[in-house]
Amino acid sequence: MRNARTVFGSTTVYPMIIVSPDRFPPLSPAEAASAIAAAVGGVSFPLLDARLGTSQHFEGSRITLPTTGVSGRLTEASYTYNEAITTAFIDVAAASGPVDGIDPLDGDSYGTGVLIADALARGATTIVLAAGDSGAHDLGAGILTALGVLLQDEHGSRLSPGARPVEKLASIDLTGLNTQALGPTWIVYAPTVSGVESLAQVQGSVDKLCEMTGVKPTATSGTGGGLPLALTYLTGIAGTGKVVVFNPLTVSEPYQALRNAVESTAGATVLTATPEDNPTQLTRAVRKAAGTGAEVIELTGAGTSREWTPTALAEWVTTALPQPSTDK
Repeated sequence: MRNARTVFGSTTVYPMIIVSPDRFPPLSPAEAASAIAAAVGGVSFPLLDARLGTSQHFEGSRITLPTTGVSGRLTEASYTYNEAITTAFIDVAAASGPVDGIDPLDGDSYGTGVLIADALARGATTIVLAAGDSGAHDLGAGILTALGVLLQDEHGSRLSPGARPVEKLASIDLTGLNTQALGPTWIVYAPTVSGVESLAQVQGSVDKLCEMTGVKPTATSGTGGGLPLALTYLTGIAGTGKVVVFNPLTVSEPYQALRNAVESTAGATVLTATPEDNPTQLTRAVRKAAGTGAEVIELTGAGTSREWTPTALAEWVTTALPQPSTDK
């Protein structure tokens, strides 16, 4: 019999379990991975899913400050700043997450802009934005406003928040622009990378913003509610900085670390779990990382209508695991 582990009183034959679960709200991927790993005696490898909690994967100081949500109401949000590499890791959903009753096309990303401005003041030269679960699909207009860009209609009045008013954009005043926003490298992580066709409901606003800024849409410009449109405009003003958009699931350092761990562990079993009824994009990425050199156990159907705690998650996983094999 292979080296066995004891899991809640039952004996398994998995010599090494590597855990990389999906999100179990309100637990972050890291919190979910830790809970499962402790229950099954495994090693935690949470992957970046570009949603709320992604910024906590990175080393640095956690910065918390007052800001505003998508409705304009005061709130508080945190991000990670690594001074050694002058990089800020910001979850868009931390300040600009969805709010019941507010259409994301009417949401304001100003609060995320406040976090960005704070990071720039600390000396950030790279801004990593995890764009998943954004409740502000305003083409980045709110972020531009927070950074001192004045978007005006034909009467010289500031545009109202949201994507729809951008169709009335008639002039852009850069007098109050925070010039620190012109040089950074902007990295946008997103669960789904898309072009502006994903913003068809506000095509007029997309066309107007591109016309007024000179930005040419690309295959990634619609990501995160059009966020790259605003960032590309900023890099174009001074001709410095750049915007990079991608899904981090299979190209990030945590993904490569997972692959390396599987490859270096003979007979490893990789455990992935999701509250969904079927494997998600993240669980499929885990299977890809495992390749053919490891057994993969996918646990699905935990339920999406409950709020998970580490204890409840651990209990569900140990119950859902396949019946132990004797493998003699």
